[in-house]
Parts: sequence; C-alpha cells; structure tokens
Amino acid sequence: MSDKPKTPAAWRTKIEQLETRLAEAEQGLAKAKAAAAHAVLSGDHDKTGEIATWRDRIDAVQTAIAEAQNGLQAAEEAVAAKDRSSAMKRALDAAKARHKAAQDFDKAMALAEDAYSRFIAAGLDYAGHIRSAGGKEPSWGKMHAGEAVRGAFTVAAYTLSGALQTRPQSRESRRPLADFCEAQTPMK
Repeated sequence: MSDKPKTPAAWRTKIEQLETRLAEAEQGLAKAKAAAAHAVLSGDHDKTGEIATWRDRIDAVQTAIAEAQNGLQAAEEAVAAKDRSSAMKRALDAAKARHKAAQDFDKAMALAEDAYSRFIAAGLDYAGHIRSAGGKEPSWGKMHAGEAVRGAFTVAAYTLSGALQTRPQSRESRRPLADFCEAQTPMK
C-alpha cells in the first residue's frame, strides 16, 4: 500500500474499501464456480482456472484487510499514546500548580501564626492595662478566644476549616475575629 493511511479514520475507510473488494471477489468466485460447473455440464472448455484466480484475489484482499486492521490498531495506539502524553503533561502542570499553592499556603499559615501571636500578645497587654486602670480584666481563656478564632477561621476559610475539623460549636461564633474583638474589647 503506497498510499498508506496515517489516521485511524483513514484506516477505517481503507478497511471499508477492502471489504467492498472482498465482497466483489466473493461474488466473482461464485460466478466463476457457476460458470465452471456449467462448462463441465455442457462439455465446454474447462473454466476452473478462473476459480483459482478469484480465490487468489480473495486471499490477497483478506491479507490486505488483516494488514489494514494492524495499521488501524497501530494508529489508534499512536493516538492513545499522544493523548496519554498530553494528559501526563497536564498532570505535571497540575502538580506544579499544586506545589505553588502549597508554598502559598505555607506562607499564609506563617502569616496567620504571626497575626495570632500578635493577637494574643495584644490581648495580654489589654488585660494588664485594664487591671492597672482598676478594671476587671478578662480571663485568659476569653483573651485567647479559641471559639472566636474557630468561628473566624470558618468565615475566612470555610472549606479548610472543615478539612481540619475546626468549625466552632455555635453558629453565633461564625463571624470575623475583628467583629468579635470589637464586641469583647471596645476601642472607645
């Protein structure tokens, strides 16, 4: 086959063409057998040579169909390999994006740790200054505001709070930490 197909669709078209030729050759064989039988009955010239010619054509077409089916399989495997290669590239790109997101997450967590430490330190300062001013200082637990922090975390990072199982017990706690602080330690 000098005009060898390259794509699975082209191979399928080639196989259809060959199957049409096979059907034609099988019809030719049937006609040759009938003609040979008629010649034998009539005592005419022996026409059995045509039967062998049609059988050879059928064998050749069947061999070509088998080769075309192998070509189709190879073309389909090439397409699948290309698809797998593209999928692997996309997977590697996704892995890089995931790694970048993890780096961003690590930075955000470090910033959150710093902000929480400053929040605790400012709360302790507040408690000390209230005591010095003669007021009743809030408890250590209230100043650490664990439930309020979980609530704020749920507001700011709902999916993450679920993954870490850090959602607050009460829905009323689900508000930004700054709102909680405004109510707990008014600045006025």
